[in-house]
Amino acid sequence: MAAGLPILWVLAFAVPVQWFFAGWEAAATMAGRLVIAVALAAVYTLTTTVTATLDAVQLLLRPFARWVDPDRIGLALALAIRCVPLLADLVREVLDARRARGAEGSPTAFAVPVMVRTLRTADRLGEALMARGVDD
Repeated sequence: MAAGLPILWVLAFAVPVQWFFAGWEAAATMAGRLVIAVALAAVYTLTTTVTATLDAVQLLLRPFARWVDPDRIGLALALAIRCVPLLADLVREVLDARRARGAEGSPTAFAVPVMVRTLRTADRLGEALMARGVDD
């Protein structure tokens, strides 16, 4: 149930707004489409590995290799997928540190450390890729 909680928050906001502006039919259609899309995404995520998805993207891009590098796009997608939990952990650490300092109400005590740590992480990642020969 916890995995479906974010969609409930979206629906709790979007359905009344849609109902107000477009009527109950439009609100019901939008809610149904959103729930189906999230359910299909969840099924896809549970049944398909990231490696299989990246391999499929690279395979689909092979005919366009004249214009794009499928391996480079696959690497970019893999890095993007890897960075989501990395950034979530970084934000969680900054929130914990902010709470420990007693600066819970300060947006600056959140935004500045997140930005600095994100940029440092991106810089280290770029250096690691360059060390492995993945640069122009």
